[in-house]
Amino acid sequence: MKISHVLTCAAFLITAAFAEEKSVEPYIDRLKSGMEAPAEPAESPESYTESIRKGLPVTPESESSSDPENYIKKLRRNLPENAGEEKSYTERKKEELGTPAEEEGAIAKFNKGESELKPRREGEIHNAFGLKMGTSVTRNTLAQAGSSLRAFTDVYGTAWAPDLTFFYEYQPFHSEWFGNFGLMMTGGGSFHKGKGKFEFTLLNRQDADRPFATESRTTLNFFTLPVTLAVNYRFNLLRILRPFIAAGPSLIGYMETRSDTKSGHRGYSTGLWVSGGVALLLDWLSAGSTWNLYAEHNVKHYYLTVEYSRMSRLSGAIDFANSGIYAGLTFEY
Repeated sequence: MKISHVLTCAAFLITAAFAEEKSVEPYIDRLKSGMEAPAEPAESPESYTESIRKGLPVTPESESSSDPENYIKKLRRNLPENAGEEKSYTERKKEELGTPAEEEGAIAKFNKGESELKPRREGEIHNAFGLKMGTSVTRNTLAQAGSSLRAFTDVYGTAWAPDLTFFYEYQPFHSEWFGNFGLMMTGGGSFHKGKGKFEFTLLNRQDADRPFATESRTTLNFFTLPVTLAVNYRFNLLRILRPFIAAGPSLIGYMETRSDTKSGHRGYSTGLWVSGGVALLLDWLSAGSTWNLYAEHNVKHYYLTVEYSRMSRLSGAIDFANSGIYAGLTFEY
């Protein structure tokens, strides 16, 4: 009896549950069927200008304006061929006025000598250097008795020979108005070339009118290397011409070489060197060169020098009693 009651209650509960599920779902379905389907999202409305443009009639102009690239191409086609080459107003005015000449700076004008400015070379002058070349020199080079069988001029002649001298001068006192006192050191050299001479002249007994040669085939070279220490004084006349005098002792080394197998001679002599001349200021010749010498080498003045010098023997086997005219250049710094 009890088991039947339990089964009856269970069957009732299951039937009630199914009945409740069937009663809910149809109600929801009825609600869904009564509602309208949601509308799809509308497209973004077009602008007012675009709607007006679509309402206008289609023309070639409107087509080109709608495409900027085509519109620009059309404008280019309608332009004249030389429109791109037309110059602006500013360019035309520049051509009418012409290109103005470039104005040179003060330094460029000064280098060309076109400036009224005068160079300002700062610093004191205490040094000088230069070189000189013998232009017309008389050489009375004599060997003492027993030192030579022939006179110097018999072997080496009296023609011009290279004679170059370099010098340095220290000026403890220098004035552009009163001149300067200086201590000098000079060094240089000269070169002579000649043919050997026979001691005796042989007679030709076969032909008395044609004696044997007095000159040998041996070539002789004679070098002199004088070194001088001297004092000098340079005057100053109007700061253009500068007369000067100088004097000092000299040591003269010499060497003679031969082209044959015999040995030559070498030695030295001493002498007294005196000189006098004039120096001509050359700064005014070229303002540019003068300034470049100062800017690059600190040279403040340069001169053309012409002098007469003489050498007298003090001691030695050879007397270098030479005198002559020398010309050269002097630079002060």
